[in-house]
Amino acid sequence: MFSDTGNLSLWLSVSFILISLCGILVVYLIIKNKSIENENIDKIIELGKWFIVSVAITLSVSIVNDGFRERDQDIKEIEVFEKYTSIVLEADGAVKRKLLCDYFASVSPEGSIRKSWERYKEIVDRDIAELREAENKLATIVIKVEEGTASPSEKEEKFRLQEKASSLNQSLIPQSNQADLKPRVYFHIRNESERTQAKQIAKNLENSANVVVPGVQRLDAGPSVTELRYFKSGEEQEANQIASALSSLGLKVETRYVKGFESSNKIRPRHYELWIASDGL
Repeated sequence: MFSDTGNLSLWLSVSFILISLCGILVVYLIIKNKSIENENIDKIIELGKWFIVSVAITLSVSIVNDGFRERDQDIKEIEVFEKYTSIVLEADGAVKRKLLCDYFASVSPEGSIRKSWERYKEIVDRDIAELREAENKLATIVIKVEEGTASPSEKEEKFRLQEKASSLNQSLIPQSNQADLKPRVYFHIRNESERTQAKQIAKNLENSANVVVPGVQRLDAGPSVTELRYFKSGEEQEANQIASALSSLGLKVETRYVKGFESSNKIRPRHYELWIASDGL
């Protein structure tokens, strides 16, 4: 019936206290004005004492009951949260998470659980807005790439947007399970004549290092030496291992850490970029 029994109990307690104070004030005025016989004053005082004691006992019991009630409610809320957390984590993509939020925000009882779902829904809505923006930008760049009018920066941005969209569309995998993701190595070449050889190296790398190479992208700009770029400091060791695998395939590679993406959701875990210099092959 009441969504917040704590506030209800508080207001009832305040009401009892005000009634007690009013009663004391009335008794005081009666005694002061001598508007009642002396023999009845003792009875009124006894009645006042009984009322005050009753109020004190009632308030004490109410406070204790509220404490136990709030504790039980907290335990139930934790159980509900644990029950549905796995469902949200396994939801594949922001759109499915939004559907879950809409559902649970509607069917959850009034209180902190519903408010939590509503707050999380706001976060998911922001993710979806970012996803739509990334997809729209990506569609524009893809058209330019197909027409041959895309600039080098737009071609590079294409990979960033693809990674961002992929990150927002995947499930919320806990950090402890991200080792299950295969590393992805994006190849960048400077000259179109290097594509065939780069594809062969990519194929051999997939077989020898158990990585995924989504494709080979030609960009007009790039570093003067061949670099394998990684974006999270904790992935340095794996970057060095991939670089060693590339070296065994005849490609001299230097690893380079790119700052600014440690907590970013624009790049998935285990994302690497191989930038092949103009004379790297």
